[in-house]
Amino acid sequence: KKYFYILFCLCLSSIIGHSQNSAIDSLQNFLKTAQHDTIIVNVLNDLFLEYEFDDQNKAGDCLSKALTICKKTNYKKGFATTYIHLGHFAQDKNNYQDALSMYFKALEIYNFIGDQPGIAKAYNNIGIVHKNIGNYPEALKYYFSSLKLKEKIGDKSGAANSYNNIGNVYDAQGNYSEAIKNHIACLKIKQSFKLSNGEYADKYSVATSYNNIGNAFFALGNYAEALNNHSSSLKLKEQINDKYGIGQSYNNIGAVYQLQAEREKNIELSNEKYKLALNNYYASLRIDEELEDIASVATSCNNIGSLLIKQKKYIEANEYLQRAKN
Repeated sequence: KKYFYILFCLCLSSIIGHSQNSAIDSLQNFLKTAQHDTIIVNVLNDLFLEYEFDDQNKAGDCLSKALTICKKTNYKKGFATTYIHLGHFAQDKNNYQDALSMYFKALEIYNFIGDQPGIAKAYNNIGIVHKNIGNYPEALKYYFSSLKLKEKIGDKSGAANSYNNIGNVYDAQGNYSEAIKNHIACLKIKQSFKLSNGEYADKYSVATSYNNIGNAFFALGNYAEALNNHSSSLKLKEQINDKYGIGQSYNNIGAVYQLQAEREKNIELSNEKYKLALNNYYASLRIDEELEDIASVATSCNNIGSLLIKQKKYIEANEYLQRAKN
């Protein structure tokens, strides 16, 4: 079974690598025949996205060449796109001030040419940087500006993303009531995108929203709603066979049952909740082992061990806690 899993991963890695190389080859070949400067700039920016996380020298070279052509031709939109990608590149290296500088340059150009989707994108990226550096008021300011513009131009998918980002900031601030409002707004938009058979078009993103809502309700101590949302998330993850997500949901559900058990005054009900918590932690552990996810295995073992201590099963608890350390 382990051999099959390793073989599968190697095959998958080969497929992904081949797909990426094919995209790079196609773009490079197109670049050789492209005659218009605007097309060359666009292709160079596309190449940057292919190289961004695999070859930083080539990624940087693409953006440098794109900037040179933009300066020569005064290609405004090309300038803005390149500055956005330079912002991404700086952010990848945690150079947040450089990233902000690039995003503001892009924003200035987008404003100049009246590109509203571009303006919304720049606002969003500026918000992301401020969230990453812990400047939550500024993050909210730019996320709300992005949201307002996305709603104005009818970008429903973009608006959902903004609601999610705003919810995440409120989560970070500990303002869980506002977080829930925004995550629910995001969820409703995601649920509106459906296939012809009535199923959600993007079950993964709907499951993610349910998960976010569940976490916020958990933080508020509303365990019934936390359980409902985590269960809804789990159901969708099972439908798309998102193994990592399934394991995560089992752990989240286990945590809800454990907190319910600790606050339950009725001993029999408390023991039943502890049993449900353990069952979910064990289910999570089985998934983690199957995925050979060492960090998640440690988390699940630690959760199981900590719960067993509360049940005074010290020998069994120690086995799991030792495994978590190793």
